[in-house]
Amino acid sequence: MKRAFATMGMMVLCSAGALAADVPDSGFGSVKGTFLNVVDMEKSAKFYTEVFGLKIARSVPEGQIKGAKEVVLSQSGVFDLKDTPLLVLFHRDDKPLPPGRTAFGRIISVSTNADALAARAKAAGYSAVKSAKEKSVTMVTDPDGYQIELIQQPPS
Repeated sequence: MKRAFATMGMMVLCSAGALAADVPDSGFGSVKGTFLNVVDMEKSAKFYTEVFGLKIARSVPEGQIKGAKEVVLSQSGVFDLKDTPLLVLFHRDDKPLPPGRTAFGRIISVSTNADALAARAKAAGYSAVKSAKEKSVTMVTDPDGYQIELIQQPPS
C-alpha cells in the first residue's frame, strides 16, 4: 500500500540534543518511542499507518505475550532502537481499557505537513480540531481517545 511518507516528530520526540550541552549525562539517553494501550489493535494500527504513514516494524502475535499482542510502528518500517523513533501499540485481552488508562497526556508532532495530516485524519472520520488560540496547532484524536497535537512547522 503506497502512502505519502509522513513526517514523524510524532511520539513526543523532542530531541535532547539541544539540551545535552547544558545537562550532564544521566545515562537515561533519549526518548525512542511511545507505548500506547489500545482497545482495538487492528483499528489503531490502521489509524497510525493510514493517517500518519507509519509502517509496521514488528508484530508480536497474541500468545507470545500472555493474553496480549503488540505492534511496533516506525516511519521506515525498521525496528531499530538506536536511531528510529518507535510507536508501540499494546492490546491486552479483549477487555475495554480501564478508566484513566489513556490519560497520559498527548503525542506531539511538529511537521511541515501538519495541516495535510489533520485533513487526512478528518477524511478518515477522526476528530481534527484547529486550536482557537494557536492557528498552527490541530488536535487529532485516535481510535482510543489519545490526543495528537499536530504543530505546523513554519516555512524556513
